[in-house]
Amino acid sequence: MSKLEINRVELLDRMDPDVSFVSELANPQVACITWSQRDYIIHIVQPRDRNLKLLELLARRSVADFK
Repeated sequence: MSKLEINRVELLDRMDPDVSFVSELANPQVACITWSQRDYIIHIVQPRDRNLKLLELLARRSVADFK
C-alpha cells in the first residue's frame, strides 16, 4: 500500500481504467470492487477523476485484493 501512495501521481496519469478492466475488478471471482462501484466509475467522464476514484476504492481493500 505504501507503493500505491508513493506512486499515486504517476498512477493517476498512467492507468487506463476502461470498461473491461473495471468490469474485471467487479467480476465475482476477483471481487475487488462491487458492481455498483463499477457502474459509478465507468460513468465518470474525466480519466484522471476515474483513476482517482478507482485508487480510493482499491486503497480501502486488503493487500491481497490489491494484488
